[in-house]
Amino acid sequence: TADDRYLHTASFAFSSSMRQFLLPLSRGAAVVIASQEELLDPPALLDRIDADGVTVADLVPSYWRQLTRQHLQPANKLRLLLSASETLLSDLPARWTALGHRARMVNMYGQTETTGIVAMHTITPDRGGEVRPVPIGGPIPGTTLQVVDSAGRQVPIGVVGELLVTGPGVGLGYLGRPEETAKRFVGDTYRTGDRARRLRDGTFVLMGRIDEQVKVRGFRIEPGEIEAALKADPRVEECAVVARPDPFGEDRLVAFVVLRQDASFELEPASSLRAALRTTLPAYMVPPVIVAIDALPLTPTGKVNRAALSPPDVTHTEPGITPNQPAELLLAGLWSRYLGVAQVRPDDNFFDLGGDSSTGIRMIQEANLAGLALTPNHLFRYQTLGALAGAASQPELSAVRPAPSAAQPIRVTLDSARSFGEEALLQAGLTREHAALMTSVQLEASLRGQPTHNLGAIPRYARRLASGATNARPEIRIVRETGVSALLDGDNGPGQLVALAAMDLAMEKAAATGIGVVGVRRSNHFGAAGHYVLQAALRGLIGLATTNSALWLAPTGGVTPLFGTNPLAAGFPAGRHHPIVLDASMSVTAKGKVAQHLEEGRPLPPGWIFDSAGRPSVDPADLVAGLGIPIGGHKGYGLALVMEALSGVLTGAGFGSDHSRARLKQQGLPPDFGHFFMAIDPELFLSRAEFLSRVDRMIDEVKGAKRMAGVEEIRLPGEAELRAREHNLREGVPLSPAVYQALEKYRRDAGLRSELVAVEMVEELAGRA
Repeated sequence: TADDRYLHTASFAFSSSMRQFLLPLSRGAAVVIASQEELLDPPALLDRIDADGVTVADLVPSYWRQLTRQHLQPANKLRLLLSASETLLSDLPARWTALGHRARMVNMYGQTETTGIVAMHTITPDRGGEVRPVPIGGPIPGTTLQVVDSAGRQVPIGVVGELLVTGPGVGLGYLGRPEETAKRFVGDTYRTGDRARRLRDGTFVLMGRIDEQVKVRGFRIEPGEIEAALKADPRVEECAVVARPDPFGEDRLVAFVVLRQDASFELEPASSLRAALRTTLPAYMVPPVIVAIDALPLTPTGKVNRAALSPPDVTHTEPGITPNQPAELLLAGLWSRYLGVAQVRPDDNFFDLGGDSSTGIRMIQEANLAGLALTPNHLFRYQTLGALAGAASQPELSAVRPAPSAAQPIRVTLDSARSFGEEALLQAGLTREHAALMTSVQLEASLRGQPTHNLGAIPRYARRLASGATNARPEIRIVRETGVSALLDGDNGPGQLVALAAMDLAMEKAAATGIGVVGVRRSNHFGAAGHYVLQAALRGLIGLATTNSALWLAPTGGVTPLFGTNPLAAGFPAGRHHPIVLDASMSVTAKGKVAQHLEEGRPLPPGWIFDSAGRPSVDPADLVAGLGIPIGGHKGYGLALVMEALSGVLTGAGFGSDHSRARLKQQGLPPDFGHFFMAIDPELFLSRAEFLSRVDRMIDEVKGAKRMAGVEEIRLPGEAELRAREHNLREGVPLSPAVYQALEKYRRDAGLRSELVAVEMVEELAGRA
């Protein structure tokens, strides 16, 4: 209004300065122009706000955060605080309010190319919640916002894509830059380059820049997620995370932090912050280098100048070690270069200095080239510089390997297992992205304790890819599509990749329309069906999946196998409990469990085998007589037939005798397995809260039912596997001794550099690696 006094803080070279001039003047309000000296002195700026009776302030979040560091008395007349030009995190308005400021806060969004603000959101401070991006709200009148994928198609609610702005404010393009204009401007629509997602209430949330997404060690990482985790630490005032090359040219994460003056640390600050991050972030997102600085560099427009952030240059080391300890001196130099630290002492711990298993493996390899005798396992057993150097001086230790045990699994680090799988599949011909995706499916199976289609199957898949039996470079394409359905052609690609694409598409359609149905043809077997429906359950959707495969089962009353293993999976989200994840196979899984029980001399639980009359049995002879259908008579036969009809007949893929190995070999054809996926949004029928509450009630009744004698707990389908996953993420990826030895043999034969690093001293490593 005409009574307002609007604080002008933007550089005249910044488009926001036009808003800060024209908006107040157009309403008859006064403009209070902050001097450069005041902008460099936050206490002086707050004094100016008080002295001149400023009622409206318009700030960049980076500068706003600097004001909150002053702990000064709130401005008396400030009634409106506007934020724009950067992603605003929720901790900032919450802290501003906690300091006693009463002004209404509004988050705004716009770019120079859109003539300023195109969206805004009134902020409600969340004092106790997690640190997250504040929504930018909805579009201003006359403007449209939409989120699209890389092909320009609008994505469903909740899915991240690129934010587009359409409206009269969109500019005509860049002067004298026709190629750049063609990339960003299409009519009155502008491609912002910002990643965003739309919420169910119609508001939008920014998820970072497309060009700020980094890829480190094969992982796609949003630096903003790490920054949010760091800012949640009460010892951190502000921070910025960037990817910078290490001394060997490979990108690594570097975090620059401004510490609060009253911050206290039990360990060296960087080590303490890394330890805290490991409790909330996966290991690959914890920056190995954390640099404490006095203030983040800013651009003339007040934004964080990420280009000016660079880690300290470590060109030499002063380890403080006498020259008569050559192993320590050599390792100190390597640690200094690999970890980016200027000084290394004998009692320094590799992991406390920011090391990880991937860096450690490379460092050990270079140490061995220099004449030491070490394995990566030494690094986990002897984590300090002095201890590792001592181990290297004892040749008998260089042969230390985990001792195979028939009773205990050999646990390997998550990073080394992932590196092994990705390198093996990359060498076999997959792209780096596809190798990472396929490895994640196999690795998740191992983490859940699945006895088949896990990490141990990677050599088999790699050999099929290398031989051409499976297409290493498939072009997965949509053959037919409607709003709720799609048919994919898998191009004889690995079933895991095809299934991931199909399930993702089904979930996108379910998020947009309530239901998504996707069929697949010309694919290979996708292995563990439970993985895909679990993704739906974690998204709050109901997931269903089935497939067919090589012939194994005969119909009841017949002797000719006509059905595959027919995995069937269903996933249901829950509120207070683990999701329900049924992953059933008509033969292999059940037969494997039967064989395991018999081998260990344990009785078979009733229901694992059915006799010819469909009655529960514990006699293995009934399994043989039933020709491999352990769920009984016509029930199992009928279910197999239904799954063949959905995954084979309906999708146009092969079914029945089409999958005869002899026939495929004779005709020289690749297999044509079919998959069938569904994702259902429960909100088609009732609210999400009511659905989750009813699922929880169902689970409570199941768990509260009367138990058999000697049974301590009734578990849900998939619950044991999800508990195992949580345990194995802490303790290490479990491999049976036979699988471990087979993978090690494949590694040597294939010449892979990625070694499976055994986890020892588990309690010590749980908080480190």
